Amino acid sequence: MAAAAESLPFEDQSFDAAMAFSTVHHWQDPIAGLREMRRVARRVVVFTFDASDTGWRHRFWLTRDYLPEVADLVAGRPSLTEQARAIRARMEPVLIRSCTSRSIGVGQSRAGGRAAGSAQPP
Repeated sequence: MAAAAESLPFEDQSFDAAMAFSTVHHWQDPIAGLREMRRVARRVVVFTFDASDTGWRHRFWLTRDYLPEVADLVAGRPSLTEQARAIRARMEPVLIRSCTSRSIGVGQSRAGGRAAGSAQPP
């Protein structure tokens, strides 16, 4: 099924859980998409970064070294705090371990440190 995050074709509370992994920055309207996730699922988990923190553009090797134009695509997007507030969620930082390869994977970041976090309803 193909659908936009901002208009999911499901009844309210159709799912036990909904998850978005590193996709929110691609959505036309992140807050509308998060509200839709909240509408169709009893639990929402989002793994993302805070695009309002401009420092990530220099810390993340893929954006810094190969795709600097990506940073411009997410400029002006709602902050992680604004997104969490829109669906009455809490944020939890997720520790990202360093890796030496330039591969992208779950739990891997060349920059190390903390990810922006996950948002879950209370």
